[in-house]
Amino acid sequence: MGLFGGWMEKEKGPERIRGAVVRYNGTNFVDENHTKAHDKMLAEYPEMALTPEKEEARGWLTTRGRIVPLEEALVIKVASGELEATEAEKIRNNLNE
Repeated sequence: MGLFGGWMEKEKGPERIRGAVVRYNGTNFVDENHTKAHDKMLAEYPEMALTPEKEEARGWLTTRGRIVPLEEALVIKVASGELEATEAEKIRNNLNE
């Protein structure tokens, strides 16, 4: 399956969101949300608890290996059928409140 049980392998077909990602020291730490991804990073790099600004990237990892911001992740999830457009709009509205 490859590196990290397939997390880093690029897939063919429609682009999808794999999960929340925190990137540090060239490694993507991926999980269902950023808190869990950050915890994975801290398990490997405990010194990052004191310097979180040194993260290289934070966003959403796609099946094509891209790290995208939330807005683009929502567009991808709707386009792939993983999320209804109305649910994406609710998420956008909650962020703007």
